[in-house]
Amino acid sequence: MGIALATSNLGRVAARARRFDEALELLAEALAAFEALGSEALARETEARRAECFVLAGRYQEALARPNRPRRPGSRGREPGDPRAPRRSLDAARAAALKNGAPGLEKRLSMIYEFGVRAGRIS
Repeated sequence: MGIALATSNLGRVAARARRFDEALELLAEALAAFEALGSEALARETEARRAECFVLAGRYQEALARPNRPRRPGSRGREPGDPRAPRRSLDAARAAALKNGAPGLEKRLSMIYEFGVRAGRIS
C-alpha cells in the first residue's frame, strides 16, 4: 500500500510540475496497484488526481470523462452517475462551514458548486 500511495503522490507532484506524461504514467501505475489491493477509496482518489492532471494540462474533456467503476457489494458511497450526490456533499460541507465559522470556506464552496453546475456535473 505504501508504494502505491507514494506513486500516487509522485504523480500529483509531476502534474503540478507540468510533466503531464510522467504524471499520467505514475497515476496509472498507482491506480492499478490500488485496484489489485482492493482499495476502492484510494483508487477513486487516484482517479481524481488523474482528472486534476488533465485539467492542469488543459485537457478538460478528458478530465470530465470518468470511468464507469461499479461499486463492490457492501461498499459505502454513492452510486456512479448519481447527479444529486455532489450537491448533497457540497450542501453538507457548506452547513459545516457555516456552523464552525470557517472564514472564506462558504465562498469557495459556492465557487466549486457553480463550476460543477456549468460543467454539467451537478444538477
